[in-house]
Amino acid sequence: MQLTQYARGVKTFKKSDILKDIVVQEGFLDSLSNTLKLGKSNDIDLTSIGRNWVLIKAMDRDIDNRGIQIDAVDLAATNLRYWGQLVKACGEEVRKMPDTLISGETLTIKQAAVLQVLDQCNFYCTFLTTLTEALLSIGLSDKDPANAVKNTADIQMLNKTWMYFNDLNVGIFNTLPDILKRLKNAPDVEIDESTIDILGKNKGELAFTPIPTKNAGAHVFLPMYWVKSMRMELDLARISSMTESNEQNAMKIEQLMNRRTGQNDVQLDRQIEIYQSRIIKNRSKIDDIYARYERKEPSHA
Repeated sequence: MQLTQYARGVKTFKKSDILKDIVVQEGFLDSLSNTLKLGKSNDIDLTSIGRNWVLIKAMDRDIDNRGIQIDAVDLAATNLRYWGQLVKACGEEVRKMPDTLISGETLTIKQAAVLQVLDQCNFYCTFLTTLTEALLSIGLSDKDPANAVKNTADIQMLNKTWMYFNDLNVGIFNTLPDILKRLKNAPDVEIDESTIDILGKNKGELAFTPIPTKNAGAHVFLPMYWVKSMRMELDLARISSMTESNEQNAMKIEQLMNRRTGQNDVQLDRQIEIYQSRIIKNRSKIDDIYARYERKEPSHA
């Protein structure tokens, strides 16, 4: 999406709204990191679990072709710490901004850079959480990977957006110092066609794109979250979904440990099913919110 089109989709909000979202993103990163650490500390190897899954094979092959000799899942776990640094840097830039209302009409390149990084972080956490859920489900199932995950919408999302996820995975891992520098040095000038053209010709796209990507992701770079009427509703759904996902993943890790010793906790299986139902409902609600926005604002799609 062109930066000018992105700006047109942003409605009026406050600096404090961005700072609140940063707190939410930091919570997502911490929770996801703790889940992966829990699995690793109990010798739950997600990479091995997914070794025969076509999706993981494609992700690993793509990562290898880009010159990184680390499996995609392990690379993502490492990058959570880097995302934490990047989100923290976003907070530092936001605190320097004036306490005036922010809107698409007056949005600066620096402000847009911050919003896009937060959009990308939200996508990254959502993808990795969903991927972790899927891998743990595969580990607990006797079925082949294609049939082990019950939520087909999750599989569709993973299949459609994994290349964009890999773009972010490689970009963060290879060039974090450069990304931090670009974010800090992004011009604090209002976005318009002529400014973008001049910057693009003189400095290239990196002058206004902190994390360059080749592939587009679903609902990424559509500034839906920054529409005030949706923000509170989305926050509740996002937080509920992430919380329940992390709790369910902890249960799956516990059940995998039980299976390793020849035990099977039927009650725990039932709890996992209950959480899975809640997660599916929450993700459906998030999709409904996006769809409702798209019907109201078709020009931003």
